[in-house]
Amino acid sequence: MHWRFVDTDTEIERQEGQRIPQLFQKRGEAYFRVLERRVVQEVCARRHWVISTGGGAVLDPANRTAMRDRNLVIWLRATPETILERLRWSVHTRPLLTAPDPLARIREMAAERHNEYSLASHAATDTDEKSHEAVAQELWNQVTAWKKP
Repeated sequence: MHWRFVDTDTEIERQEGQRIPQLFQKRGEAYFRVLERRVVQEVCARRHWVISTGGGAVLDPANRTAMRDRNLVIWLRATPETILERLRWSVHTRPLLTAPDPLARIREMAAERHNEYSLASHAATDTDEKSHEAVAQELWNQVTAWKKP
């Protein structure tokens, strides 16, 4: 596709000059969500970009609107067990997962966010036990089939 890529968490860290865990520790989640809203608004106005948002971005109605407006939003679904496995090396640095039982916390957040993910996305792709290539092919099929509003 030759589109550029941006991760909103990485962009927040770049703009703020510090890592997400430090932002949470020093300024709190509410401050982070303000930054996240600004960055989501900025990147969603771009054309021909692949945008990766943090899992909580969909909680903000303004973010959901920005994401869906002129953009194809695909929810990359995975079970809580798969998510924990993918985060195994960084789970201790994720502010919302610093719980005694990270898997239980992931399950809780997935249940809390399910409706918002459904509202934000045009399509979904299950990623459990699939190769990167298989997921990429499914995403390509969804992108090429998408009818822009």
